[in-house]
Amino acid sequence: MNMLEKIKSKKGFTLIELIVVIAVIAILAAILLPQFTGFSDGAKQKSALSDARNLSVALEALVAEGKTVDESAMKTYLGNKTFSGTFTTSPTATGFVYTKGITPKNTAVTYTTSTGAFTMTFNSMAVSP
Repeated sequence: MNMLEKIKSKKGFTLIELIVVIAVIAILAAILLPQFTGFSDGAKQKSALSDARNLSVALEALVAEGKTVDESAMKTYLGNKTFSGTFTTSPTATGFVYTKGITPKNTAVTYTTSTGAFTMTFNSMAVSP
């Protein structure tokens, strides 16, 4: 068997076939990645709402007990739980605004004591809690 026959008898993929496979994988990745970021945005919104609900329970309890309402009192009431968000406005007996995330992808949850309602914005757009 001469050298030319040995080279032709080897099995494998050609360069064109490999490039086509890489292109197909890249197209699929481009289609799927935006969907995964949507899932993480939704999770961040739910996390902010959960934190705000916990904080609202502390606020309502402090108001019912006639204690001073401030950020440290609310966190102390919740067992010094750490929250990754911040209060955009200082909590008062009438409510608070709690923000979680980094601008421009942040979630702001507003709680109003008189109505017991939460309103939520994500990327400065209102979303339903």
